[in-house]
Amino acid sequence: MKFLSTAEQQATITAFLPPKMSILKKYLCCFTAASAIFLNATASFAYTSEQIEEILHLNPQSTELTLGFDIKGPEGKQRVTTQNIIELLDRHQGLQTLNLSSNPWTTDEIGPFLGRLTQLRTLNLSYTKVTSAIGPHLANLRLLQGLNLNGNRGINDDIGPHLAGLNELLTLDLTGTRVTDAIGQCFVNWKQLQKLILAETAVTDGILEYIDVLEQLRHLDLQDTTVTDAIGPHLVHFQQMQYLSFDGLKGITDVIGPYIAQLRQLHRLYLWNTQVSDQLVNYLAGLYLVDILVKDTRFTEEGKAQLGNLLLG
Repeated sequence: MKFLSTAEQQATITAFLPPKMSILKKYLCCFTAASAIFLNATASFAYTSEQIEEILHLNPQSTELTLGFDIKGPEGKQRVTTQNIIELLDRHQGLQTLNLSSNPWTTDEIGPFLGRLTQLRTLNLSYTKVTSAIGPHLANLRLLQGLNLNGNRGINDDIGPHLAGLNELLTLDLTGTRVTDAIGQCFVNWKQLQKLILAETAVTDGILEYIDVLEQLRHLDLQDTTVTDAIGPHLVHFQQMQYLSFDGLKGITDVIGPYIAQLRQLHRLYLWNTQVSDQLVNYLAGLYLVDILVKDTRFTEEGKAQLGNLLLG
């Protein structure tokens, strides 16, 4: 890839400006100069995979790897490349924990190499560029216990059949993906699941057809979906529930109260921007809550004060 010199870039851009626009021309020159320095620096140099191994103190016995957008070494900060990731995964197939969160160089291209990490227990691909096309490779990770796909809009229901065989999963985060109620068809294979996050997805009450089998759930987050009070009767199946978030669910009202009251292990309850009111206090009195959120609800200041008296500590 050939980069123009700073002078060449300035000349190209400013050649199209009228003569009187000297101030704008000056600012454009400064901007292109700064841009050129950045682009030429990142294009001309990136750490090799061997150098990254040295910087991160990786060896053949390493079981953990966290690789962000860039990496700081002797030559300063340099961006990580997709090729770096591929080479590192290829050389460290004994990894048990892999965190590539927020790394834009993490694409479906790494799939075949990711699929070889059969010892992997925890995988964080949140806010990367992966799509459901990576599903067949994730299917090989049969020991996986934690999977985070948060923030990947290229993930949809197509990934479901590939994840269905991961029956060791304890934690699954699908926040902000395009999954729908159809993902619930996999729940029967994930009966051991303890933490499920479906926030900001297209999930509706249709998910309730499948959810009862998840009796080991301790953490359920349905924030900003369209689930309603219809979930109430299903909560009885989750007697180990400790964390429950219904934030942003306009269909949640005081009707949910008697069902929440049965969750004797519940410690954290989030009902921001729902339709609950002071009436809920009576149902929560028997719980040992350490945190509750009822902002932007129908709660009065008096009701909020009563809630505060219920909190432990």
